[in-house]
Amino acid sequence: MKYSDLIKQAQQDGKSSESAMWKSVAHVDCLLEAMKEKQPEEYWIFMRRAHEDLYGQHFDKQFAEYEVSQMYSTDKSGHGMSGAHWTLQEIKAATAGKAYPKGTTEWDLYVAYNACAHDFCKEYADEDILIIAYTFFFADEDWSSEGCSGKVWRYFCAKHEADRYLKE
Repeated sequence: MKYSDLIKQAQQDGKSSESAMWKSVAHVDCLLEAMKEKQPEEYWIFMRRAHEDLYGQHFDKQFAEYEVSQMYSTDKSGHGMSGAHWTLQEIKAATAGKAYPKGTTEWDLYVAYNACAHDFCKEYADEDILIIAYTFFFADEDWSSEGCSGKVWRYFCAKHEADRYLKE
């Protein structure tokens, strides 16, 4: 039996009150917490998929902060860097006046600009990295027929799926 079958049957039988559904969600939440400890990569893949189903292909504060906390690199001087290079406020100030695809969240900006800071810090100055990040994540004409809204989210989902695949 699948969990979804149980839920569908409960709905058909009239047993799907809001309180019953929330109790059921709490049980699934307990399972997911155990999964988070034992299989963190699988947990985050599941959570990304659930987030996307509920909110679309864009970062929110929780997912953005987690994603950026996982970033690391070594700069031109050989110094290690991890986490955020720029705060959300610094990014917004540095990119004020830029046009972003419809639906882009401030947390998409936070992830995109910090990701590029890590990826390009060995070769480029901050001003150039800001241009690279904008061009790659938000002004990519051939990304999709709908424009590049959601590109940051899809890029990181693909990264995590690839990481998982390569570990197998």
